[in-house]
Amino acid sequence: MNLSDNYSTAKSVSHSSFTQILSVHSILQSRTLVYILKDYKSVVNIATNSSTNSDVLIVNISELEDKIQTINIYNKKDLDLEGEYILNQFLYNFHIISKSLLLSNFNSHHSM
Repeated sequence: MNLSDNYSTAKSVSHSSFTQILSVHSILQSRTLVYILKDYKSVVNIATNSSTNSDVLIVNISELEDKIQTINIYNKKDLDLEGEYILNQFLYNFHIISKSLLLSNFNSHHSM
């Protein structure tokens, strides 16, 4: 791990109007999070199929019978496993529901 990948002292911004949802599955510092407006009327929670990888956070947003799922991916080499990019490890093997929003930095570097 190089120095620019050290997130052990990273802090997120807090605001009195928002609640933070962070991954709860990892002992490592999470690199993904979601901010939800505190008086937002829909039900928001971490999905039961959310990854155990701290670089992936899947959140359900539900209102009545409607549900959308956000998939937030920090696409960098994995700190937990073999050093493969998260997108390659996770997304191609994950079933995405029809109403989904994929969020990511994608960390895609062009060779040119």
